[in-house]
Amino acid sequence: MNTELLRHLCPLFVRRRRGSLARVLAALLALMMLIPTAAQTAHADSVTLCEVNGQLTTNCPPNTNYSPPDLLNLNQPTYAATAVQTASLQVLEQQAITNTIADHGLPSTDANAVASWGRDDAEAELWALLVQAINTTTRTTDQQNAVDWLTGLMKYQAVQAADDAGLEYVKWAGLDQTYYNSLLATNPSQSALQTFLSGSVVNFNGNNTGGYCVYRSPSPYGSEYTGYNDQTCFTPCTSLLGCTTPTPTYDQFVKWGGADVNNALFNSAQFALVSRSIAMGIGFGAAVVGAAATGIALSVALASVLVGSALQVAIFPFLAIPLSTAVIPGALSGAATAELAGSVTAAAVGFIVAVVIAAIAIAVIQGINVFSAAALPGQIATLIAGAPTNTPDLGAALKNSTQAQGLFSLFVGATLPAPLLATCDNSGSLVIGYGTVYPTPCLNPTAIPAASNADPEFAIQAKSATTKTYATTLTWKDAATQFTTTARLSGNWFVDQETDSKGNTATLQTLRIAYTDWNGNEQTAWLVHSANDGYRFLGFANPSSGSAPLDPSTCASAGTCFYSPTINYVGSDGNDYSASVLLALPTVAPTVSANPLEAGPVNFTANGSSPVGLPLTYQWQFEQPSQFISICFQPPCNPYNYTAPVSGPTASYTWQTSGAFQVQLTATDSAGKYTVDTFTVTIGDVPPTLTLDPTNSYTVPVGTVTTLGGTVVHAGSSDAETVDVNWGDGSPQGNCIF
Repeated sequence: MNTELLRHLCPLFVRRRRGSLARVLAALLALMMLIPTAAQTAHADSVTLCEVNGQLTTNCPPNTNYSPPDLLNLNQPTYAATAVQTASLQVLEQQAITNTIADHGLPSTDANAVASWGRDDAEAELWALLVQAINTTTRTTDQQNAVDWLTGLMKYQAVQAADDAGLEYVKWAGLDQTYYNSLLATNPSQSALQTFLSGSVVNFNGNNTGGYCVYRSPSPYGSEYTGYNDQTCFTPCTSLLGCTTPTPTYDQFVKWGGADVNNALFNSAQFALVSRSIAMGIGFGAAVVGAAATGIALSVALASVLVGSALQVAIFPFLAIPLSTAVIPGALSGAATAELAGSVTAAAVGFIVAVVIAAIAIAVIQGINVFSAAALPGQIATLIAGAPTNTPDLGAALKNSTQAQGLFSLFVGATLPAPLLATCDNSGSLVIGYGTVYPTPCLNPTAIPAASNADPEFAIQAKSATTKTYATTLTWKDAATQFTTTARLSGNWFVDQETDSKGNTATLQTLRIAYTDWNGNEQTAWLVHSANDGYRFLGFANPSSGSAPLDPSTCASAGTCFYSPTINYVGSDGNDYSASVLLALPTVAPTVSANPLEAGPVNFTANGSSPVGLPLTYQWQFEQPSQFISICFQPPCNPYNYTAPVSGPTASYTWQTSGAFQVQLTATDSAGKYTVDTFTVTIGDVPPTLTLDPTNSYTVPVGTVTTLGGTVVHAGSSDAETVDVNWGDGSPQGNCIF
């Protein structure tokens, strides 16, 4: 199945902002007052709101000309950018789309298709451009602005995570949480923070809202802290030497603070799917380099993004996120697709969010030396005070696999929420779903192209068979998701009809496919084309948690990446097949009988063949003389008045007049591919015969009316002949038309 489109979900992101909760609630309440009652009660369904004549309404005018949204969603507070940073990031986004078009051999007119259907591959290119900007010593203005945005994002995360690490400590120690929040608002010194945090640690505070016996570590680390089971939580300490307080480590508090900040964003199936799909797009570049794919003009940024062990290790957990059985919600028809959900297990989500939050926590506090403090309160105070003034080193972060994971995760977060698979005006629409109001853009995908005779076709061969069958579609079943896919090709795009285990369907356009190979391994492949190699599949084996990271320098020899004319897959019937792609149209070289004349049969032979040996059928059509002028009111129009089709490899036709006439020959193979050849036949004229009456000369008196008769015989029944009479006395010549 095509997992990148599983990302189009309807997530709810709840972000805690200290000191601003009341303002957020007030804004939401004010907005809800503007929404019709029916929309307020929406739960499972989604409603699109737009502004018409100054009023919010669900009766939005149709418009199919909306563009896909930007690759990055900078409207989120966490990812806010300045005006110049936004402009520069948009320049890089357009470059990412251009690179995607070049890498996959697409026409330039596919820009909006890439920004919608090929969005994950474009976002992989964008990540590569950002990595390139970070590693470049002499940056362009746009690169510098992009790096400044990422640096500010890391600093924002550092401040939030540090503050929340302190809050987790305050809750664990049983200190006054209200006072702590008010202290943060004063931009306190390290000394003031340490003085407060050095207060006595208690098992229960006065109102049982804190203390190490009350404290619970935040999700997804809820099981890490078990100090509430300590004996002192149930009976007083009886040891003469005193009892040891169950104290978490500094690293745990930092990680838990990061969980406070980011768990709501990253603890979702959507984040897992989007991060996996973007990582797969990065893997495309690794496969091109590793498999030595010739003829593919891969962008420099994507070619180098997995060079170096740190980045390989950093991206690996996202590539290895396992998929599970998915269901397409609701019965879908035609182009009316819906969000696909449920393809990532809860365990997979829990695993990746734990990895991500820990990685971000480590990345954002790099460079803050806290271990010079003697005790935990001093370390946390140093962290909180140092976070606003510490400038993250993104270059160093990319050289550390854990920190690079954190940076990649923050990038993925900037692409969320994933656009809905719908069409709307993203400049002012709101989507209401799951009982909550939040801005989610529409994908505004381009129309899926109709099938064309110019589309490539598949050559399919069963395992151990010696013959191939040729078809315009390929069908397989993905063991991981239990999706059955029937795909046709449109250039280098796949147009997929997805069917889940319950019979629900969706039609999608993708640059990549996921399938199960003969050994039961999951594979991801793209279709590429070059002048030398023709059509080939480029891809790699989907990594698992127990495999090694995808390494461009070794993947070909290890058999984990490939550039091959064929893929080996499991069909929907459970049998093994291989498939290749080709564009093999029939060829014809029609011949015509020599010196064709009007009123005589003209014989034609198709002389057709199929490059792959398929049987051909033929249809002939012959232009007929027309007495009328053809006027075309609705192009495309056929200017020729053809006969009804005549079938067969040979044909014969008789024209009843001379002239130049069009002949159209269509040769169609058994796979449905056809070639149309139109050529001109010149039909020679046959002179008419004239018989006069009377046939002998005779004399009449001057001034007497003279009558001359005769017979004209046409060779062709459609001929028109003119007879001229020269009376010999200088009088005007007479003529008549037969």
